[in-house]
Order: sequence, then structure tokens, then C-alpha cells
Amino acid sequence: LFINNEYVNAQTGETLAAYNPHDESLVADNVQVAGQGDVDKAVAAARTACHGEWSTWSPSQRSAAMLKFADLVDKHVDELAPWEGKCMGQPITITKM
Repeated sequence: LFINNEYVNAQTGETLAAYNPHDESLVADNVQVAGQGDVDKAVAAARTACHGEWSTWSPSQRSAAMLKFADLVDKHVDELAPWEGKCMGQPITITKM
């Protein structure tokens, strides 16, 4: 789990395996399963972040940040698309869109 800008284990200690819905091949094992406490922490962290520095940014600053993020996704699409395709069971041509 990624909560408050850090990787943490689920409070429940529960994990699961993730399978490609297209061919049922294993994508990842030991995926952390968030419980209610994890969700509460994530929501609290998100609220704090939204009311922090981001809330003081102008619309143009927010837009610039989101466009920079989009550029980074485009730059790394060849690394990201296969993972997304496996998790969603989609062809690579769709995940690269």
C-alpha cells in the first residue's frame, strides 16, 4: 500500500494474488489488502495533502503540475503499459493510449 507518500504493509496482514483476467496468469503475489484502518489513514492523508500546499496553488500551477505528470507517463509508457495490460487483461495497444 502507498499511504502518505510511503509504502506500508496492510494493518490486517492480509495479502492476495493478482491474476490477469484474460488468461489467468499470475501478475503479482502477496499484494497487500487494505482494511478499514488503512483506508481511514489514506483518506486522512489525502485530505491533509489537499488542504496543504496544493490548495494554495493557482489553477495554472495545478495545470502545469498535471501536465508534467502526463508528460512523465508518456515518457515511461513502454514501462507502464505492460503492467497495466496484465492487470486489466487488455491488449498493449489499448493500455498505451
